[in-house]
Amino acid sequence: MPVFQKDTPINSGAKAPVQLLVFSLQGEEYALPLTEIQEIVPTPEITPVPNMTAAVKGVANLRGRVVTMLDLETHFAISKTTETKPYAIVAEHNGELFGLLVHSAEEVLRIDGSEQKDTPEVLRSHPSADALKGVIVHTSAIKGKEAGQKTAQTERIILALDLPKILSHFSSTK
Repeated sequence: MPVFQKDTPINSGAKAPVQLLVFSLQGEEYALPLTEIQEIVPTPEITPVPNMTAAVKGVANLRGRVVTMLDLETHFAISKTTETKPYAIVAEHNGELFGLLVHSAEEVLRIDGSEQKDTPEVLRSHPSADALKGVIVHTSAIKGKEAGQKTAQTERIILALDLPKILSHFSSTK
């Protein structure tokens, strides 16, 4: 059962606002459109499955449904640790449930479509670049705590991921 409101897909070309789930892997921020996510849960007990790729940590039971648990850090080769992440982002692809293991779900961010930039050409040429939908440059204002303090602006770079392409690497119905 979806937890979040459906919204405009991130790559629709529209300038309408888009809602994203921002999460962290190795201290860096990544985002997925809420339209592609079912829920976020504490990581359930995972049963390892032999002879799987390193990114497939095993399977878990989520309210009577089998969920394939994936470690995105391992899949993206950004970490060699085998620690279990505390949260799982649950998504469905071709009738299969997947749990994406992450360190934290930071926030739901509503961005203007103009904040999403194309993936730089040098990155698109990499074989695993199909996982990237683009780069989000998000500027937010931080107000001073005391009266009369100026408002500061911070700029964040968030990598927007293409969840269907990521999950197609693991789905039995590619």
